[in-house]
Amino acid sequence: MTPLPSNSPISPNTKTTVKASELPAKPQTLADNVLAPRQRFSAEMPAIPGIGGPAAADDQRRARVNWGRAAIAVGAFLVLGSAGAWMMTRTTHSETALAVPVLQPSPAVADLPALPATPASVGHEIGTVEQFAAAWSAKKFTYTRALNGEQVPAIAIRLPGSNGRTAASYWVILLKAPFGNCALEYVSDTKEIASRFGFSATHPMIADTCSNTLYDPTRMGTLPNGSWARGEIVQGAGFRPPFQVEIHLDDNKLIAGRSED
Repeated sequence: MTPLPSNSPISPNTKTTVKASELPAKPQTLADNVLAPRQRFSAEMPAIPGIGGPAAADDQRRARVNWGRAAIAVGAFLVLGSAGAWMMTRTTHSETALAVPVLQPSPAVADLPALPATPASVGHEIGTVEQFAAAWSAKKFTYTRALNGEQVPAIAIRLPGSNGRTAASYWVILLKAPFGNCALEYVSDTKEIASRFGFSATHPMIADTCSNTLYDPTRMGTLPNGSWARGEIVQGAGFRPPFQVEIHLDDNKLIAGRSED
């Protein structure tokens, strides 16, 4: 043992009391380390403005989801709006294309002068039965066409072998060739027929002086449609019998009706 210095206040015979706190620390052993494990290092996360802990992260995720939904909704709205605008434009275009202009009524026209009256052919009186006392008696008259008011010469002839009291007793025709402007003529003298047209006739004939065509009132001819009509062509280059006029009797009067043309 090393002796104390002579100047030390503590002598060998002096008892010195030492506090436990002033004693050196007891060295740790392996058992201490096992029984009392050290607390691991845990560093606190720095606080950054705008960024919090787990709760803040959840809020951010929810915010991102909400923003995504909002963006989808806005996109869908824009798409639907564009489609609606396109449909409206197309509909408007179609309606414009199909629109029919509405014609405004014309202003009232001043009273026009009355058209000249057209004589009616139906009901036109030809003559009386007494004027056709014998066969081959004939009477000319003017026939007015109801369609255009044209006045055409006509003739009524009493046929042989009739009593003169029925419509079938008469043959009424227009004295105008069926084609062209040539006039027809009633020739009653058989000698004249022979000299002018070179045809031997036994009774009066209707003649077309332009084509030297002769029509026989006693015979039936064929029309272009295959039907029959009185006035067969016995000579010449005619196409068909003359145009005929309907007649009826009113007491003792012959009344002209419709014409064939």
